[in-house]
Amino acid sequence: MADPEREHKAPVEEISPRTTLDDIPGGIKCLVCDQPTVKAYVNYRWEGDVTIHVGRAAGYRCPKDRFEYISHEALLEIFTIARKRMSDKGDIAMAEVFDRRIDFRLRAMEESRLLENVAK
Repeated sequence: MADPEREHKAPVEEISPRTTLDDIPGGIKCLVCDQPTVKAYVNYRWEGDVTIHVGRAAGYRCPKDRFEYISHEALLEIFTIARKRMSDKGDIAMAEVFDRRIDFRLRAMEESRLLENVAK
């Protein structure tokens, strides 16, 4: 069992994104039960060499099973803010991690939009 005294404590960055429920598309289905979700503000936490904590991010919640999802738009904003903070602190390695996260999120958004158009 890991000794809690010896565990690495990553610095925590609190981020408050400005993305609102009006900024995100609706109509996604729950990955767990395939039922429609509703727009909702959700908590988000990302852990790595730094911990990103967001107390209120635009996303979705399934009314049936209460499963929560954060929106692509909110994640893109969170990772962009985190990249700038890491760059400003001189932590180039973590800034590059967030660069890759941003690139991935942009590709995921593009693929989601393509799938939405195919489904119509």
